[in-house]
Order: sequence, then structure tokens, then C-alpha cells
Amino acid sequence: MSGMEQEDFVFLEALNQRGTVFLVRQRSSGRILVARQMSPGQAEIFETIRGMNARHVPAVRAIEAQRDGTTFVYEDYIQGVTLRQRMEAEPPLTKEDAVWLGRQLCQALAPLHRANIVHRDIKPENIVLGADSQVYLIDFGIARVEKAGRSADTALLGTHGYAAPEQFGFCQSDTRADIYSLGVVLNQMVTGAFPNEVRADGLLGDVIAKCTNLDPQQRYSNVRELDAALAALPCRRAVPPQPAARKGYPYPLCLVPGFRSGSGQKALAAIAAVFWFFVFAAAGYSSAAGDPVEGLIVTGVLAIPVGSYVLVFDLFGIHRYIPFLKKAQGRGMRIAATAAAVLLWGAAVFLVTVFAAAAVTAVLH
Repeated sequence: MSGMEQEDFVFLEALNQRGTVFLVRQRSSGRILVARQMSPGQAEIFETIRGMNARHVPAVRAIEAQRDGTTFVYEDYIQGVTLRQRMEAEPPLTKEDAVWLGRQLCQALAPLHRANIVHRDIKPENIVLGADSQVYLIDFGIARVEKAGRSADTALLGTHGYAAPEQFGFCQSDTRADIYSLGVVLNQMVTGAFPNEVRADGLLGDVIAKCTNLDPQQRYSNVRELDAALAALPCRRAVPPQPAARKGYPYPLCLVPGFRSGSGQKALAAIAAVFWFFVFAAAGYSSAAGDPVEGLIVTGVLAIPVGSYVLVFDLFGIHRYIPFLKKAQGRGMRIAATAAAVLLWGAAVFLVTVFAAAAVTAVLH
């Protein structure tokens, strides 16, 4: 993409501890999007998704190659709650609700499977009950394209308990691996447990048993067959709980620190902080009036907290441009790396201020 297109995306905040998923705003459209950092090979899957316009999958708006060899994929931010949040907040779903949700997930998988894309990580955390009462399948971070002739997956990935046995090296995972995971999720919706712990009873239990058969040959051969089996069961349109809305402030106010989350309390705290910052800045420059050396010192003193705030809260995704922050993995490492960056910033500003003040003093005297 061109430099102009790259500048179209403003990074608002990191959404995971690894610093690979971000909430962004697209200047040209005003959309709130999710940016995911991917390897070039994984980005090819999103290229396919971008062209298929799948109904229950977040729309891919742009794909942008980076200088470090990675790629950013920009997709719609889905406002809602995850199935995991729904399951933890309320009692298990009824069988009728689970059938309705399961059928929507079949509709999400159908176009993907036609393109030989296997999601490989279907679990409650990756299923969003949208504010529009639609179900969305998200996070294709470990998805793969099924390739003929392979005896096993190149990388053994998946979430324990949800991933089909073949994802751990028994044979190559194909679209039936997603059917296995969907069966596990269906069982959890109504029982709150994995199928090997408590199996749903009745006709839905029979469907789940076939989905989760250890032998892929004994499962439904495709999601159309699974959808047809679910269609024969009683179904009721599930009404998800009202999602916690992301209260967005209008552009460009949403880019201002304190206003990014939409929280009124944070916005008030930000206004108070900015007010006192300018009070101290005005007092400092007022006392330094007419003295360029003192003016430099005041500027240096004010630059330290400003830069520290930018680093601590990763404003505009600045961590992406600092190698040791970008590579830091885990919460502890990221906190330590950020603290180191703040110390380095403070030391650098202090040294620059001292040398600049000495140079100005030498010139004046």
C-alpha cells in the first residue's frame, strides 16, 4: 500500500498483551477497526476472506505489508460479547438457543470451507454475539489452507479441549476439525462442560456425539450436513445480553489521551491532568521569561512526563516502532521493557537539556 494509505489508520490502543492486536480508527471512513499483525503467509488467508464477503465473519477492510516483513490486517470491530462472557455471566443456554447459534456458525464456516480454509481455533472466546443479534467467528490467527498430499499439519496448534485430535499430529486437519470444535462448543453451551465430562442428552446430544467422534471419517463430512442435522431440531432465535458498548467520542476527539476508551471518568481525569500540566507549564515559562537557559530547562522538565505518558500508554501504537518493546512477550516483560524505555527517555531528555543549556550559556557569555 502507498504511504498515504498507511497514514489512513490511527492506532488507538493495544488489545492484547503481546502487542499484536490493536484497536484503530480509519481516517477516511471513520470506522473503528481491529488491526492484527500477521506473518505474510497468514495474511494470504485474509486476502481470500476479503474477497468472499462472508456474512458471519468480520469484513476485512485492508491488508498492509510492513517493513519488518510482517503484515497488518484491518478488519471490522464487532461490538458485542464473546460466547465465553455470555456463558460466564448467565446460566447455560437452552438447546433451542444453542441450535440457533450453531446454525449461524455453520453459515460462517460454509464459505471458508469452500475455500479450503480451516479455522482450527473455534472456541467460546472466538465467537462474538454481536449487538446486531448476529453471531461472528473471529481470530483466524492459526487458520490454515488444507493442502492435498500432506499427512499432518506443519504446525501443531489449537486450544486443548476444543482442537480435534488430528491437530496434534495424527493426520492433516481438514474442515472436519472445525466440525469437531463446533461440537465441543455446542455441548458447552447447554451443559457448561466438555463432551467427555458431561454429554448433552437427546437429539442434540446425538449431533454432538457425531461431531466429536475421534475418527474424522465418522463425523459430518461438511458443515452443510451438520447444518441440516441442526435444522431438524427445535430452534429459537437467541437474544444475547446487551453488550457493553464502546462509547466512542467523535473524531478527532477519540484520539486524545483519556478519550480513547469512551469512559467519562477517564475523560474527566484527562481534562484535569491537561489543565494542571498547562498551569505548571505556564508558571514555568513565566518564571523563565527572558532567560533562554531557564526556558530550555523548563522545556526539558515538561518533555519527560509527556514522553513517559506516550510510552506507558502506547499512544498511537508507538511500541510498534521501538524494537525491544515490540519483541517483549508477556505482561511482565512488557512492563519491564516499558519501564526501561521511560528511563531511557528521561535520561536522554536530561542529557540533551544539560548540553543544550551549556551550549546556549557559552554562546551568551
